[in-house]
Amino acid sequence: MPDAPEEYEVGVLNWKTQALVQAAAGRPFIWVDDSIIDDWLRDRRTQAQQREQG
Repeated sequence: MPDAPEEYEVGVLNWKTQALVQAAAGRPFIWVDDSIIDDWLRDRRTQAQQREQG
């Protein structure tokens, strides 16, 4: 895993999510994280915005 950024970039997936998706390379995976609420809500908003932008 890469090091955590000093600040989170608005409008992009969480840094952990990006790294795990790249490492999975299309394979299904399960990820359990202790900071699920903040990261999950941020990722859900980002995904919804990306779908709206098409």
